Amino acid sequence: MKMRELPFNPQYSPEVYEQAKQWLVDNQPKFGSTANFAVFASNGVVESRINQVCHRAISSSSLPDRCLVVSEVGVRRRPPAKAPFTGGPPQDWELDWRDAEPFLRWWLYESYMGRFILNRDDIEFIKQYGIIVSADMPAPLLQNIMIVSRHFYEVYNESFRLFRQFTEKGLDPRIAYMMLFNTGFSLGNQIVEGLATAYSNHRAHPMLGLDAMQNFLDDEIGTRFRAAHKKELTDPALLYRTSLAYTGGVLFFANKAEDAPQFVDGGYHHFVYGLCRIEEFREALKAHRHARNNVEMYRPPNPFKRVVPGHLAPTAPDQVSYKELFEFVVPYLIENPHILRSQEENINAIAA
Repeated sequence: MKMRELPFNPQYSPEVYEQAKQWLVDNQPKFGSTANFAVFASNGVVESRINQVCHRAISSSSLPDRCLVVSEVGVRRRPPAKAPFTGGPPQDWELDWRDAEPFLRWWLYESYMGRFILNRDDIEFIKQYGIIVSADMPAPLLQNIMIVSRHFYEVYNESFRLFRQFTEKGLDPRIAYMMLFNTGFSLGNQIVEGLATAYSNHRAHPMLGLDAMQNFLDDEIGTRFRAAHKKELTDPALLYRTSLAYTGGVLFFANKAEDAPQFVDGGYHHFVYGLCRIEEFREALKAHRHARNNVEMYRPPNPFKRVVPGHLAPTAPDQVSYKELFEFVVPYLIENPHILRSQEENINAIAA
């Protein structure tokens, strides 16, 4: 089943919608920390969550018959500098809307999450205040949307800049999203020789394994969520209106455990690891490494040598650094989009 085919029938009154919109306006001066949001019941009762570190509190709502959730989009509150999560001195954290808006527009109008954001056609309001979403969607999906809403405050500004640059050059924005907003790079890393791992805390997805990435590009819901939760994503019992079971969004496109690579062998089994099983890609990567005369970097005498705090150097041919991810993998995928397409996408591309 396609994610775009997921049933969606939002139920709310115009009065509560306007109340939710006004909450964002009235409470903006109080916003702090990373997450600022509120849950609304159909009768207008509201639970406000201000100065939160994340959106976990959506799972502790006591309201019956929830209908709407609002969440800040916090570009305007970003500090000029911030120490990265991985440690070290403060880095530039300011973010210009010229860099943030391409990601925002992709998220609202092209991503699988966008159609569930009720005010997505009022982008100026979203830029100034935040989003309004329906509770009539699976709670794990709502949580994924909440997580992305705070990217505009908490994710490293270079993630937004590179998203704009890479997509302007022709990289599929879905791939750019996985690389730049779901890996350790999003926490404030420079483009370093450290190992590009698949996962960063408090993200909607890991950087997916190859099969799951192909599902993601096909908009195809995988089987892993059903296996883990004993429910189909279409089950009305999962709707946030009545359910607080908000976990599992990382599994939406996975068919097996290794599709969610944060759980496997240190987290480097993402889609690039899978591409290294394809001779065409593997040989191109090998040639790139030889051209850089850095073969010794991939098999250092001490495999535990840390090149920067918290980052192990790549030690195997199927591991890549962030530097390789951006300097080799991105241009390669722009020039060879077929290699990451599923069979369905290739058929459609040939037909076009």
